[in-house]
Amino acid sequence: MVRGMEAALYRLGLCFEKAGKFQEAYDAFSRACEILGPSPVIYDRLARSSYGMGKPDKAIKYLNEMLALSPDLPGVHSRLAMIYSNRGDTDEAMRQFRAEIEINPEDEYAHTGLAELMEKQGDDAAAIQLYNKALVINSENIYAHLMLARLLSRLQRHDEALAHTHKVLRSNPQQYRAHYMLGVIMKDMGNTRQAVQHFTKALQLNPGFQPAEEGLREMQARHAKGGRRDDLT
Repeated sequence: MVRGMEAALYRLGLCFEKAGKFQEAYDAFSRACEILGPSPVIYDRLARSSYGMGKPDKAIKYLNEMLALSPDLPGVHSRLAMIYSNRGDTDEAMRQFRAEIEINPEDEYAHTGLAELMEKQGDDAAAIQLYNKALVINSENIYAHLMLARLLSRLQRHDEALAHTHKVLRSNPQQYRAHYMLGVIMKDMGNTRQAVQHFTKALQLNPGFQPAEEGLREMQARHAKGGRRDDLT
């Protein structure tokens, strides 16, 4: 009887969660938790619904309770890291990503997340090492390729940046973020025309993609400032 009620409440919570009704989901999961007792599965859903309600402190509480029950549970530290990162607590986010990597050294997403934070702190060498480690784990990690390409382009290592971006496009020619990144690299290289072509291609694949719109406007303004009247397309 109790088991049936707990399962029904859990399913109800999932339905509310899927519909974006996070308060109702939270209430259902809370009731299930009262019946079932401490459970990483229920704490997981309580953390998700809490975050969906815009209550990151509650989400952190439930994620830490998950770790208290199962310290080596994969993925939990990474979720904590993302919450802390979104709150601007970079030091704690980095600590959580490192904890995730210690539990699961093959977690490519923890490596890329930590790499982004290291890059923001100005440690480009450490960021490059972490992006490359993510690519050793999974050579098809599009995000790691493109983030590394952006960093390498900023460091004027354009050939390496192009190699990472072209690798993505060889497997997925319609990857709009890769075309956008090519636009960024071409902009950094001073090739306005090709930058415009790739920003335009990114927008054809994903109309309204704001970074490409901004890149395109910047190139058009640069072109006009130079007194050029020819068509860039």
